[in-house]
Amino acid sequence: MPRFTELGDRLDLPLRTYSSGMMLRLIFAVATAVEGEIVLLDEWIGVGDQQFRKKARQRLDEIVARAGILVLASHDIELIQSTCNRAILLEQGKIIAAGATDTILAQYLAGSGGKKA
Repeated sequence: MPRFTELGDRLDLPLRTYSSGMMLRLIFAVATAVEGEIVLLDEWIGVGDQQFRKKARQRLDEIVARAGILVLASHDIELIQSTCNRAILLEQGKIIAAGATDTILAQYLAGSGGKKA
């Protein structure tokens, strides 16, 4: 984990001394240290410097590739298209559509209008 975070000797400092970027690196490394058959992600990592985002994206891609199931909550259309083969559209916490990603994204982009799947 210390190698992934690139915090080096600073990893031993008290957490209260960490910058937000250092904290992000540590939290991400801990959160992705254990792999599972089901991966739950609320959005994708989009913060930190460019080099760390690239490194984090590679790590997430590896974890997702080995997982049996990825559940991703996101509004990022490109990410959903590149990552998901099925989608669920929620409105006020209720499922209003489920199916092929392209179909559900089209419904999302057109505005669901409260139509049920």
